[in-house]
Amino acid sequence: KKKKKLGLTGSSNDGERKVAERKLQEQLAKRNMTMQDLERNLAMDSYDPENDKAVHWLYVDQKGRTKNTRLDPATVIIVQAVSDYFNGQVLTGQGEIDVFATKGNKIQIILYCEYLLDQMILDLKKAKKLQTEVDRCFNYIFRKGWAYKVASRLQEMKNQDNEQGAMINDKHISALAIQDKNKKEHQASLALQQQMYPHTRTRGGFGRISGNAAQAGVNAGSNVGLNRQVSGRAAYRLGGS
Repeated sequence: KKKKKLGLTGSSNDGERKVAERKLQEQLAKRNMTMQDLERNLAMDSYDPENDKAVHWLYVDQKGRTKNTRLDPATVIIVQAVSDYFNGQVLTGQGEIDVFATKGNKIQIILYCEYLLDQMILDLKKAKKLQTEVDRCFNYIFRKGWAYKVASRLQEMKNQDNEQGAMINDKHISALAIQDKNKKEHQASLALQQQMYPHTRTRGGFGRISGNAAQAGVNAGSNVGLNRQVSGRAAYRLGGS
């Protein structure tokens, strides 16, 4: 049961589940955390007001960088989508991705972004093997298509939870309770963003893409396991597989 925490290991696909388990353990090890530490921090019955306070951090990419000459659109789309799901805010500029969220949601945003971006790379490698010819734009367009689809799925699932409620730790949480929690966390994140960057406008989007590479990315993004078993007082369901 503990291996299903954070939802990364709840997939019905055995191969996907094993990859997710390994990735989660690697990510926890990098932070000197155990699964028990994570469960204790996120458990619904261990409420800590400190977790409701908003915090800010710079997103660290897969190469350990917080600043890039040019931001990767697919990475930005995923970080924005996951942050939105967990009621956070994202600003981009000067090669950096600024994230604002409650302390209780920070670790979940970091872990899910890493998990999804790792999965995107795996899906890209699989897709390229199926292509007879791969043009120089394939990677870029596939990644954007994949990221857009995953972002869309996350938004759909959040909307569904807001309308129907969700099951957490075998307990049904009402839609009203979820809406109240989401509102409070969103307001805390937004207040910190506006305090730190009072004159910054809301983020812009990226241009849409089309073609075979885009469709391959969308198809792969449709099938990636987002998994239903999400633990923690701030995590209401990244489900879908």
